[in-house]
Parts: sequence; structure tokens; C-alpha cells
Amino acid sequence: MDYYKPHHHHHAQSDAGPPPYPPRYVMLSDNTPSTNLRLPPYRRNLPRYYSSRLSKTGGGLCGCLCCFCATLLITSLTAAALLAYLYAYLSPQLPRYSVEHLGVRAFEVRPDTLSLRAELEVAVRAEHPNRRVGIEYGKGGAAAVAFGGERLCEGELPAFFQGRRNTTRMRIVVAGEGPFGAGMQRELVEGQRRGRVPLEVTVKAPVALVVGTWRLREVTVLVSCALVIDGLATNEKARIISSSYKFGVKF
Repeated sequence: MDYYKPHHHHHAQSDAGPPPYPPRYVMLSDNTPSTNLRLPPYRRNLPRYYSSRLSKTGGGLCGCLCCFCATLLITSLTAAALLAYLYAYLSPQLPRYSVEHLGVRAFEVRPDTLSLRAELEVAVRAEHPNRRVGIEYGKGGAAAVAFGGERLCEGELPAFFQGRRNTTRMRIVVAGEGPFGAGMQRELVEGQRRGRVPLEVTVKAPVALVVGTWRLREVTVLVSCALVIDGLATNEKARIISSSYKFGVKF
């Protein structure tokens, strides 16, 4: 009996391996024929998408800055307009000060010790011309009298309230004792002989304007008065020959 024996067909397999792929890069040289070059495949350029996060953030910051600047400008203009209105309505003016007379309670020159003791009474007139504001004189005010740049005596100003359109006379007692050199004594004697003794009266007054119940910021008013009197003698009232004033404000 013949049995069918399947015949297995063996296909010859090539040992050459897989077909070669074209190289990714080609080295060009003068000996390379142009027919062996292949153009790279066409590639589609994908559109670029830019994130809007940065632009939105920058735009928001710019908007906030613009709003802040606009608010600041409006606030500044409103405040300036309000201050201008208040200034025009209140029309504030500085008080006017003058020395009315100078009384001598004691004045003693000591040549042996080159010293001096003086006690004077200075009458200061304060005119307040404002119609809508009052003036409050605070504590710490002072007055002083000097001769030839040397301070002779000093005293304190009273603290009080001065009403609207008011004139107040302050009597300030100034006293002092200290060195008074031979040169200063000669100048004083010469001035007494001629009947012209130059003095300098300075006043420092802390004041604040009061509008109704609203007290404004306190400032310091400075007054410098150059006086020429006829002489200094105990228990005598000196006669003022001439006077000139300088005023200032310290904030």
C-alpha cells in the first residue's frame, strides 16, 4: 500500500536581509551624480498657536494701572478744588503784631562783674483781621529782648483764644541776668548818652486757626522787631523812636 506522503516545499530564503532604506542625510560632493539625489518629502507646516494667557495678564495689569492713575488724578483734583474753595471762603490772614511800649522794671549794669540784670515789660498788640476763623495761641510761646546780638532777658507768652476780628494787647514780662562785657557796656552807655538805644524784640508764638469746632494744624509765627528807644532806666517807660518788623511762619 502506498501512503501519500506530503512533500514539504522549502522556499529558499535570501540571506541578503531587508531592502535598504534611503539614507536620511546625503553627503554632497563634486563626484555625486545629481540623479541619485532625492528631494525630501513635503511636510505640512502646522500653524502656530500662541497662548493668550500672557497678553491677558499684561492687559489686565495695564488696565488696573490706568484705573489707579485715573482715580488718583480725580482725587487730587477734587482735593485741590475743595482747598481752593475753603481758602476763598475763609480768606485767612496772618495776625499783625506791633510793640506798643516798653516798660523798665529793673535795669542794672554791673561794671565790676561785667554782668547785667534786667526786667522789662513788653506790651504787644495783636490784631486778628479774619472774619470766619479764630486763633488759638498754644503753650510754649516766648519773647526775648537783645542788645547788640546779646540776649538780655526772655519770658513766656500767655496761652489764650483770640476771637474773630479781635485786637488783643499782651503784657509780657521778660527777665534775665548774665554776662555783659566791657565792650557791650561802652556801647550801651554811648547809646544812652545819645538817646538812641537799639534793641531787638523777638516773639515766637505757636498758633492754630479754628473754624467752628475744627482746629487746623498748629504753626509757629515768628516776629522780629528792631526797636530804637530813647534809653533804659529803672521804673521808667522807654519811648519808642522807630520800629521795623519781619514776619515768618514755621510749619
